Amino acid sequence: MRPVATAVVLLAGCNQFYGLTETTSRDGAVDATNFCFGDDFEDGVIDTAKWTVIYPGTTPLPVIETGGELTMPIDAGVNFYNGVVSVPFDMTDAVLVVRMTPALLGGFTDTEANLDASALAHYLTTIGNNHMNMKGVINNNAEVNLQLPYGTDLGFVRYRHVSADMVIHFETSPEAIDWTLRRTSPVPYRVTAAQLTLLAGGFQTPPEASVARYASVQLEAATCVVR
Repeated sequence: MRPVATAVVLLAGCNQFYGLTETTSRDGAVDATNFCFGDDFEDGVIDTAKWTVIYPGTTPLPVIETGGELTMPIDAGVNFYNGVVSVPFDMTDAVLVVRMTPALLGGFTDTEANLDASALAHYLTTIGNNHMNMKGVINNNAEVNLQLPYGTDLGFVRYRHVSADMVIHFETSPEAIDWTLRRTSPVPYRVTAAQLTLLAGGFQTPPEASVARYASVQLEAATCVVR
């Protein structure tokens, strides 16, 4: 179950970038100069004001912060997923950057960073089987999957909303300086209560144990609204 909106926070001029500068993280992409929401996972405790731990599977291993990362263990031979979902935030003309390191790449595992822009508009980035996959799912209809051979040049993923064009851009970078546009998907709905889901797990029978890791999340928006 997703967290219920309980408060609205408006922030301005709060540039607290997690290891990134305003210039490198934005790359001049949109007029979104302020840090709004994020986490560097440095304190060893999942911030329940930002995240709700979710366990879709039946035999989950714990999602924890350790070593400056949010980690999601995957057990060998076990089919389950778990992760976290963020509080809602306004994604209008904003950029959302996620730094993640996938679990075992060889097969039968997924490491995901998914933007749920609205109830009927979802934007999925999944790493598994030696590839990064990107697609939108709009009105329950999935786009044709974009598949990229996975490498460290895909270590940062960025979702960028452009309200004038009603689109979400999927972008990647090795260091959050130079960004490559990978695909563009339509956004036919308002994105004022978007959420980010970080999810990892194994399907069928993963051949060995592994861990999905997330080093940072940050949202930048000209007007910051976090619910």
